[in-house]
Amino acid sequence: MCPKVLLYALRQRNGFPRHLALFLILCLCFLSGCTTTATRLLESRSDGEDFERRCRPVEHVPGGTLFPSVSQLPQLSPSDAAKLSAATGFSSLTVEAAHAFDVLPLLIQMPALERALAEHREGAKEALQGVRLQILERILLASFQANGTNAEIICEAARAEHLADSLQRQNEGRARLLTIVAVVTGGVAGLVGGGLAVAEHAVAAGWAAIVGGSLATTFAAAALFQDQQYTFRHPRNLLREIWEGPPNPALFPDVIWRFLNRPLEEDPSTTLRTVIIARWRHDDRLGAPGSALEKRRIALLFGEGGDYTEGDLRTRAQMLNLLESQVSLTSQYLEQFLRELLSQPIR
Repeated sequence: MCPKVLLYALRQRNGFPRHLALFLILCLCFLSGCTTTATRLLESRSDGEDFERRCRPVEHVPGGTLFPSVSQLPQLSPSDAAKLSAATGFSSLTVEAAHAFDVLPLLIQMPALERALAEHREGAKEALQGVRLQILERILLASFQANGTNAEIICEAARAEHLADSLQRQNEGRARLLTIVAVVTGGVAGLVGGGLAVAEHAVAAGWAAIVGGSLATTFAAAALFQDQQYTFRHPRNLLREIWEGPPNPALFPDVIWRFLNRPLEEDPSTTLRTVIIARWRHDDRLGAPGSALEKRRIALLFGEGGDYTEGDLRTRAQMLNLLESQVSLTSQYLEQFLRELLSQPIR
C-alpha cells in the first residue's frame, strides 16, 4: 500500500493520531526497504557466477583412425570367441577385446609365428616382435581413449556439482533473508498493533495485525518454498548418446562404444549401456515412468540444456558418475589382454 494513501485513510478514520500514522508508515517503509534490498541481493547472486566452461577433449589431428567404425566391425558372437580362444590360447575376454580394437587378425597370427620361432626359422622372431608391438600400440591407444573419455565425464560431473553448490548457497542465503524479513515483519506488526490498541484505535490495530500477519506469512512461506534455477548448457552431451544408443557414436570413441554395447557374459540380452539406463531408472533419476517430471528431465538431461534447479544438477552429476564407473571397466579388459600377452614372452 502506498504510504500517502495509507496516511490519508488513517487520518480520515476516527481522528487517527498523526504521530501513530507516521510511525506505521515508517515501519512499512522499513519493511519495503528490506524487501527491495533482499531482491537486489538475490539478483546479484543469481547473475554473479557464470560458469560455462566446456569439457571438450583435445581436437583430433585430421586423418584416419586406427580403429574401424562400429558399423564396419560387427559384434563377435560368443561361439566364435570361444573357437578363437581355443585356437590362440588367449581367453574369450581377450579375444573380444582384440576384436574390439581390430587386432584380432594379428592375434590369430601369433600361434603360427610362435611355432616358427620354436623351429628357429629365419625372421620369425622379428615378425613376432612386430605383431606384438602393433598389439601393444593398440592397447595403449585404447587405454588413452578410455582415460580421455573418463576425463570428459568427470569434468562434466564436476561442472554440474559446482553449479549445484552455487545454487545451494543462493537458496540458503535467500531462505535466511526471507526468514529475517518475516520475523521483523511480525515484530513490527506487533508493535504497531499494540501502539494502536493502547491509543484505543481498535479498527486500525486490527488492520495492522492483518497486514503484518499476512506479510510475515508470505515471507515465511517464500523462505520454505523456493528453488533458484540456472540456465545450464551442454551441447556436447554424453548422456544423450547413452540414452539414444546410435549405431555410430559422435562423442564416444568407437572402441569404448563397442565395450559399452557388447553383450554381457551373465546375460547376453543386455549390455553395459542398457544396464546404465536401467540403473538410472532404478535410482529414480528421471522420475516415475510417464510422469511430468520424467518428461521434463528427459528433455533437459538428454538435450542441449535448459533451466536447471539444484536437484536437476545433482541428478546430472550422479548420472555422469555412474557412466564414468562403467567406462572405467574397459580398463579391466585391456589389462587382462596385456597380462596374457606379456605372459607369453619371446624366447
